[in-house]
Amino acid sequence: MKRSNALVALLALCLLACPAIAQGKPSVASVTFASELLADGTPKNPGTQFTVASLSTLHALVDFSGFTAGMKVTETWTRGGETVRKREYSWEGWAKGVYDAVLERPESGFVTGAYLFAISADGVPLIVKEFSVLRERRNYPGIAVPLRGKVVDAATGKPIAGATIGILEPGVLFEQWRKDDSLLLTGSLSDVAGNFQFPVNLPRGLSYGIFVEAMGYEAIYSELGLQVAPTQVNPVIITIRVQRLQF
Repeated sequence: MKRSNALVALLALCLLACPAIAQGKPSVASVTFASELLADGTPKNPGTQFTVASLSTLHALVDFSGFTAGMKVTETWTRGGETVRKREYSWEGWAKGVYDAVLERPESGFVTGAYLFAISADGVPLIVKEFSVLRERRNYPGIAVPLRGKVVDAATGKPIAGATIGILEPGVLFEQWRKDDSLLLTGSLSDVAGNFQFPVNLPRGLSYGIFVEAMGYEAIYSELGLQVAPTQVNPVIITIRVQRLQF
């Protein structure tokens, strides 16, 4: 009996002193997008870029942990800063696992552009992930190479997280893209270390418009400023320096 009482006291002390260990904090490790799921619930052809014609329903497979019953979960889908769908509900599932958040095809169909999917728990942001909906992909002849890089503060050299980097279709001007945002070839977000990588490789020997937008910094719009040499073999690696806004 004494041992049982001691054990109860120890557990109570741990619950008071170590709430994060005892209960865990809600977190999301990853989100995997797919236009279709297999019979066992795994994603078929997962990715971050989808075409309008092939997309009827978008699945977001959320790998989570630390969720508790009654917790308020908010899922927000946005495009260009406008909310496409927002769902708020009390969590009634398990504490850890993978669940499927679904964006159904609107009656008018999916609109091309860059989208963001965000999840929060009890008002605390857990993750934000980006995907794009494009018109039918164009086929370019020749070899394509990957592009990755880093966004940093021009004055301090410190990495910039959450910057949006976009690349237009080869030869497309920004004036054309503003009238038809399906002319976006690919896009990416910088991580906490300022690093980014595009999910689509760039065909060699062509010129691309590239833009960078980061909160608190001057946006960069480089008209056909990214050129991939015809002989490029290795991945293209760039460093983008952004200037802080002056108020």
